[in-house]
Amino acid sequence: MSSQFTTTTVESAVKAIKTSKYLIPTFQRDYVWSKHHVVTLLDSIAKGYPIGVITTWETTEIEFGFKTFGDVHNKPQKYSTEYVIDGQQRLTSLYYAFTGESRGKNIYIDTTILSQLFNPDIKLQAELFKKPILGSAMPKNYILFTDMLTEQYDTSAITGEALVNLTKLKQLFLNYQLNIQKISAPLEDITDIFERINTSGKTLTILDLMVAKTGAYINLRDEFESLKNKLPKAFKKAVNFNQCEPIKLLIPSDTLTYKNKLLQINPKLIAKEWDDISESTLKAIKLIQSLGIKKHNNSKEYINNKKYLNNKLLITTVAYFYYKATDEITNDQLKNVLTFITESEKTKLLHSYREYTSKFFCAMDDILSDTFKNMNAYLG
Repeated sequence: MSSQFTTTTVESAVKAIKTSKYLIPTFQRDYVWSKHHVVTLLDSIAKGYPIGVITTWETTEIEFGFKTFGDVHNKPQKYSTEYVIDGQQRLTSLYYAFTGESRGKNIYIDTTILSQLFNPDIKLQAELFKKPILGSAMPKNYILFTDMLTEQYDTSAITGEALVNLTKLKQLFLNYQLNIQKISAPLEDITDIFERINTSGKTLTILDLMVAKTGAYINLRDEFESLKNKLPKAFKKAVNFNQCEPIKLLIPSDTLTYKNKLLQINPKLIAKEWDDISESTLKAIKLIQSLGIKKHNNSKEYINNKKYLNNKLLITTVAYFYYKATDEITNDQLKNVLTFITESEKTKLLHSYREYTSKFFCAMDDILSDTFKNMNAYLG
């Protein structure tokens, strides 16, 4: 990972937002600041206070899932994109204040106290920026913040020193220096970086990152929800979607399913293979369900045998078998899968998830190639 500190003006930052140079990763929370927060931010800038470092992730991954600021709809330009990892609330507030939109709308400046702001002998105590009072007309000496920036105010009502100070205030805001930290790091490191600097306390899951990474090709969160709705009631919690369990079918059988391996999967491949992955998962659950439900006393009633239900490694392994089957599945292959399931449950290996995932995938490969021998070959 590399890190570079630089500065940019507020004016340049707002332009970067409008041109979609600055983007918001989809795993970031939505804009939540109130108008009070916006006014406080403007007050800090007017007084020359620091407002904290803006942290961006500089990358050429233009197909990474993103949100734009406000109502910006410009398509991002390749090789010039920066994802805002920390500082989204501040940048969005500045964008709204400069455009007069959303919570930046109807923020006023009290021109009668502007002289105090630029007098080094006076500490400004009064509030320079005002929010409108519902049902009350604003005094003539109050002008909109956006009108100050565009100089579209009534010069007959505001003259002399106040007019000069408005020009000073405009330049102060346009030229205020924001501290920017640009990070260059692989995607798998962004989780730790975001969690450590994010003041909201949000913990990122692998699903958050995968949704962002694949966003240009497939809405993974929606597809997972659709698949979940198709699962039988007893299996609703059987597939760990937060860990992107179904996507692990795309990882080679000789590779352990660590998070960074998931992040290395081509997003186009995930989108292309999703229907087959979904179908394979449903077939696996149907097969496992047939083992988990048995006749009771030769009657028509059925009971659940829960030792086969909700085992994530088992479902992923059998789904891998169906996903990798390119030819029609034979009775012998299916019999070997059933034997594998019952024997692995007896040895409790199904509960050793990380250690045995790759070995179980290899077992399914061997069953499909008719080279499967016995369980002992996969226990070492």
